[in-house]
Amino acid sequence: MTTRTDLTIRKSILVEAPIEHAFDVFTQRWAEWWPTDTHSIDRGRPEIEWRPGGLAVEVAGDARHEWADVLAYDPPHRFALRWRVNPDSPPTEVRVTFAAEGAATRVELTHSGWDAFGDGAGEARAGYDTGWDDVLAFYERHIAAA
Repeated sequence: MTTRTDLTIRKSILVEAPIEHAFDVFTQRWAEWWPTDTHSIDRGRPEIEWRPGGLAVEVAGDARHEWADVLAYDPPHRFALRWRVNPDSPPTEVRVTFAAEGAATRVELTHSGWDAFGDGAGEARAGYDTGWDDVLAFYERHIAAA
């Protein structure tokens, strides 16, 4: 009998902002806070067409790197992306939900689909596990300063 390990990355933070503001900063103001110096392909500017079927790209000069496809967009509650930053790797799925908790908002991120990496799943997942901590910390600092 083979036992499968759940490789889904799960992150949860509480930000001191109403749900609408928390969602707006995460989505519409993504380029203001995303840490492109450390979490990008070419240190470019992230742009996202927020609608199902829309694209998330990084623009750096004449270069345009596709990051993801928007699968779902339901303001101010959730969005989902087919994450495919590395064209040599299988796509994964990133889902982010927003839930009001009094005057604050609980932001939960899940990143799944690591089984598609086969034997390299654990290694591929590990970089994103710590990477999402960094990205969410940038988001938290930006929303606190806004």
